Amino acid sequence: MNFDEELGLRYLSKLRKQGVEIRSVVVRQSGELVFEHATKPFPLDHVHPLYSVTKSFTSVAVGMLVEAGSIWLDKPWISWFPEYRDKVFDDRFFDVTIKNLLTMTMGQDKEPYVGGDDDWALGVIGKELSYKPGSVFVYNSMCSHLL
Repeated sequence: MNFDEELGLRYLSKLRKQGVEIRSVVVRQSGELVFEHATKPFPLDHVHPLYSVTKSFTSVAVGMLVEAGSIWLDKPWISWFPEYRDKVFDDRFFDVTIKNLLTMTMGQDKEPYVGGDDDWALGVIGKELSYKPGSVFVYNSMCSHLL
């Protein structure tokens, strides 16, 4: 499917009818700019706070990697980062899978504080788990960062 100006405008119209506020949209396809739109007073280069959109983009990227056969949801996260194996504080972390990170069921009871660390992943794997991985949902942005 090729994304073009007509499709972009139809999509924006549909979003507006649903009450979605649109500030700017830029679409690239196969490395090429195929559509861009900004709603006044916001120029295309205006920086917008995005907050939790990281989780959406990360989950799409993970889905693409799963489809490509590059990663597996049931494989432990640490499998891709063996340099952290000897730094894990709680052995249950070896059971934390990609799916656990996607669903924020890593097992920690709260998001660990990692400010000021050069290697924030150490702040995550250096904290004890409160729950068995996969058993309890706890909102934790660090799950997305590990992904």
